[in-house]
Amino acid sequence: MAKRLFLLLFSAFIGIIGSPEVLMASDSYELVGISNAGVVETIPVEEPAVEVAEESAAPAPITTTTYAAPAPVYVAPQIANYTVSFYINSVAEYTNTVNNLRYDGIYKFRKMIYGHNTGNLLGNLTSRYIGENFTITESGVTKQYVVSDIQIYRKTEDGYLENNRKLMSNIANTAMGHDVALFTCYGTSYGNGDASHRLVVFANAV
Repeated sequence: MAKRLFLLLFSAFIGIIGSPEVLMASDSYELVGISNAGVVETIPVEEPAVEVAEESAAPAPITTTTYAAPAPVYVAPQIANYTVSFYINSVAEYTNTVNNLRYDGIYKFRKMIYGHNTGNLLGNLTSRYIGENFTITESGVTKQYVVSDIQIYRKTEDGYLENNRKLMSNIANTAMGHDVALFTCYGTSYGNGDASHRLVVFANAV
């Protein structure tokens, strides 16, 4: 009797082993066996671990730094300056300078400042406009003036302005009611340091 029971169980066990099923990684399954004591035991079997590929970290975002534009630096506008080099004290001296005007300085006779219209002297008088400020330096002292009037006079063949012999005297002595008059050649150049007109910028002290 014992032999038959053993053969029966042994055959059943062989039958289980002889026709195994194909197990997939996704299946849940158990292994059934017989212990030495003849007791059927169920042995749990863990599913094989499935490796999951680790996701690569997203690249760090690119950051940009924005720098504020520097605040504009205020630069005071440069104003024209005229420096007196020579002082004329008499009509005779003035007459001499009319015929022998030097190119290395600006003259002053009473209330009239005059000189050639070259760039380093009075050439930029043509850029002055009424209401504009400029400075005059005399003996190292600089004072500020404002343009109050601008006039252009034609020089006639006899050497006077607009055929008025008193006009030059009025400009030199009174600046035509202003504090100072800046006087230089203007118009068509004669090529000898003279020109067809005279430009006079009248100004008052600020």
